Amino acid sequence: WIEQTRDRIDQGTPEKTKDIIDSNLDRCATAAERISLGIKLLCDDEEARLAFLFANKAIQQANNWKDRERSFRWRPFQLAFILMNLNGITNRNHPDREVCDLLWFPTGGGKTEAYLGLAAYTIAYRRRSCDTDEETGLETGSGVGVISRYTLRLLTIQQFRRAASLVTSCERLRVERGDEGVGWRPKSSLGPGDYIWGMSRFSIG
Repeated sequence: WIEQTRDRIDQGTPEKTKDIIDSNLDRCATAAERISLGIKLLCDDEEARLAFLFANKAIQQANNWKDRERSFRWRPFQLAFILMNLNGITNRNHPDREVCDLLWFPTGGGKTEAYLGLAAYTIAYRRRSCDTDEETGLETGSGVGVISRYTLRLLTIQQFRRAASLVTSCERLRVERGDEGVGWRPKSSLGPGDYIWGMSRFSIG
């Protein structure tokens, strides 16, 4: 689509307009590249893929609690937003850490699910990549992983409920008991073991 749009720019288009179009298409190309790199990360990094699967399961479970009649499915823009941010979350030295991405949609457009999906990935990946502090015995991947702020009091209450549902879903998966041990895992993805998402509970404040 990006290249087709570049090709459709009319020769009679004013130079200033062409510059604006080119600038916007360059941003589109950058976003497309970030999405591709996010997909590549999931293909190449087993821990990132496992955290991504955990996030999807947590979101799906939380939405099923809210509405059992409708099966949750990502909208394309939500999935694209998550994929383009995976490298920045996963790699502490990634240049995407200098970027502030914003979803700009009217109320009810699906922004919250995309943000919550990234939150679930973040806390799951932290748990999979953490160590235990030798002095304190605490897991370095526990503690505050995500901060959210809303400017309207009513919106804060509504969004807190949705975030609380997700965190509850994450905690249920953390302690779920299966044939391979304690902690939800995709089939055939890991060997036996307990508390693969850490010993500390997932919580919200």
